[in-house]
Amino acid sequence: MILIFVWVDTVDRGKRINTRHYSKLFTMETYRSHQLQIKECINRIHQNGIRLVCFDFDQTAYRGHTGGALTVSTSILSSTMTQMAAELTPDFLSIVDALCDVNIAVAIVTFGDSQGNKIRPLDDYTVVGGEALIRPLLNMRLGRPVADHVPIYALNPDWRNTVGQPSEYRNSKEWHLTSAMQHFNVEHSDSVLLIDDSAHNISEAAQSGFHTVSVSPDTGFTVAQLLDQFPPPSLTFV
Repeated sequence: MILIFVWVDTVDRGKRINTRHYSKLFTMETYRSHQLQIKECINRIHQNGIRLVCFDFDQTAYRGHTGGALTVSTSILSSTMTQMAAELTPDFLSIVDALCDVNIAVAIVTFGDSQGNKIRPLDDYTVVGGEALIRPLLNMRLGRPVADHVPIYALNPDWRNTVGQPSEYRNSKEWHLTSAMQHFNVEHSDSVLLIDDSAHNISEAAQSGFHTVSVSPDTGFTVAQLLDQFPPPSLTFV
């Protein structure tokens, strides 16, 4: 039996091993099977005319849940971020690599929000949310050459809407998705795929014409979920 060992902390785009995001032993058969799954995901995304793939962060790209913003002792902020980076799901990291390789746009769309900094923490604690939290994690695990091409749209409607005033932001991912579309010059919602663990966000996006894949919050994103829910376009015979 042939085994492949991959150490996740080494990132070298020039000599990249496709299994670099997996810190475990693989049989050659498992490695080949996973690569075929990734390839099939990319094929289906391409065949369905998807130009932009948007990932939620908490319990989707990231296994845990930040609660929108992280409150942590300043003395352990760096080590906490390193631990969090290790909890980005391997399948998320691998498919982002693959999407970027074929020039399909990727964005993070999250209710995590820098406005969490308005929360007054205890002495010697800091609050980090939104892009200030997520960007370093992507840099650590994807490497800057890939992460720099992944914009982050982080806004929590409950924190941004003014009490007693008409709601500027709907309690959905509408603002996030349309912002990403504008950034990448994508005109139509049916060219966008949202991957999210929230049934509400998925429902709202589907009603607006976006493609969607629902993620189990227990596992975060896996390629199996995408393959199960995102079939290739049906063939029409004349």
